[in-house]
Amino acid sequence: MTSLWKVAPPSGRFTEPGKQIVASRLNNWSYEKMTNGWPEVRAFLAQDGTLASGISAALEQRGWNDGCDYHNGFIDFKIGSLAMWKNLSQRLSVSSMAALVANDPETAVARIEDSARLVKLQTNSPMIICQLVRVASAAIAWNATWEVVTSGKCSEPQLARLQSAWEDMDFSTDMARAMEMERAMTLVHYDLIISSTDKCAKAMEELAEAAELGFGPRPPTSGFVLKHIHIPLWQFSWARQDELRSFNRWQAVIEFDRDARSKSWSGVSDRVTSLDQETGILAAALDDEERPKMNLYDRIRYLCSGMTFSIASNTTRKSLQIETQRRMLVAAIAIERWKLRHGKYPESLGQIVPELLSTVLSDLMDNQPLRFKRTLDGAALVYSVGDDGRDDGGDPQPNDVKTAYRKIWDGKDAIWPQPAQAKDAARVSHEK
Repeated sequence: MTSLWKVAPPSGRFTEPGKQIVASRLNNWSYEKMTNGWPEVRAFLAQDGTLASGISAALEQRGWNDGCDYHNGFIDFKIGSLAMWKNLSQRLSVSSMAALVANDPETAVARIEDSARLVKLQTNSPMIICQLVRVASAAIAWNATWEVVTSGKCSEPQLARLQSAWEDMDFSTDMARAMEMERAMTLVHYDLIISSTDKCAKAMEELAEAAELGFGPRPPTSGFVLKHIHIPLWQFSWARQDELRSFNRWQAVIEFDRDARSKSWSGVSDRVTSLDQETGILAAALDDEERPKMNLYDRIRYLCSGMTFSIASNTTRKSLQIETQRRMLVAAIAIERWKLRHGKYPESLGQIVPELLSTVLSDLMDNQPLRFKRTLDGAALVYSVGDDGRDDGGDPQPNDVKTAYRKIWDGKDAIWPQPAQAKDAARVSHEK
C-alpha cells in the first residue's frame, strides 16, 4: 500500500522566509518523481471509509496508555508504537485539508479538533521520547490548523471551536514532567541492576546492542569478564558513585529547564554550551574521534553513566518553541474572530482581551507578551522574537544567510506565516 507520506501535499513548506505554501490550494505536487493531487489523497483516505469515524470515537475516550512499564527501569523497555501516533496526526491533518478542498469547513474543523484531542490525550505521557513525538505531531496539526484559519472559509463559531481545541495545553510543562519521570526511572533502574547481577548483565547486553546500531560506545567489558568479574566489582565498589553521576546529570538538565521556563529561552541561552559539557552530552551526530574520551578507570566504574546521555538543552528549546507556536496560533485565531465580529483587525492584542482572549499570551523566548503588528498590506502579524530574544520588528529573514528557511524558527523573528503566492507555491511543490 502506498504510504500517506508519499501522497500527502507539501504542508508546512515555505517559498521564502515567512511565506508558507497553502497546500489546500495546490492542484498537484511531486514526491520522488511521482505526481499526486487531491484525487490521489481522497482515494487513499477512502481505502477505509469507517476509519475516520472510528478515530473520532476513540479520541473521545478518557485516559491514555503508552505501553510503558515504569517499574522496570530501562531493562527490556517496551513502549507503544510512537510512529503510529505521528502517522495518525498526519492522516487527520491531511483529512482536514482535503475537506477544505471540497469546501467543507465543518469537516475540516472537526478533523482539527480530533488532531488537537490526540495531542491533549498524550499530555501525561511521562517519557521524553513520547513528548518529542507529541511535539512533532503537534507541529503537523499546527500546519493544518494554519491552513484552515487562513482559508477564509470558517465562520466565527467554527474559529471559536478551533481556538478552544488548542487551549489548555502547555508543552513545556509536560516536557518538564517527562524529565522528572526519567530521573525517577533512572534511580529505579540502578536499584534493580545493583541488586541483581542477571539484570545488570541484561542491561549491558542492551547497551551493547544499541552500540551496534551507532548509539554510543560499547560497555568496556563483555562476556565472562563482564558478568562474573566486572559487574560484581562494580556493584560492591562503584555502583552508587555511578548512580550519583547519572542523578547529577539529570538534575543539571532539569534545573536548566526550570530556569528556561521561568526566565525565558534567551535568559538561559548563554548556559547552553556549559550545560551540554557538564552533562557529558554525546550527540549522535558526532564522530567517534570528536566525542569526549574517558580514561579506562572511569569507563570501568561508570558502567552506566559512561554511556551516551541523549538529553541536551535542545530538548528544552523544542518544547518552548512548540508551546510558543501554540500560543501564536491561539492568538491568531482570536484575531481572525475579532475581524469577523468587528469588520477589521484589532489595533493590538490587548484590545481583544477579555472578549476573545482571557489574557495576552506571553512569548517564551523572552517572557514578554507576544508581538502584534499591522503590515503595510493590511494583514495582521503575530510573532515571537525568536531564539535570540531580540525584537526585530517581525523580520523573518534568517539570522544566518547560509541557513535555508525551513521553519519559522529559522528567522530573526518567528512570525505567523503569510500565505505564499500560488505561482511560487506551485514551483516549490515540484522541487525535488
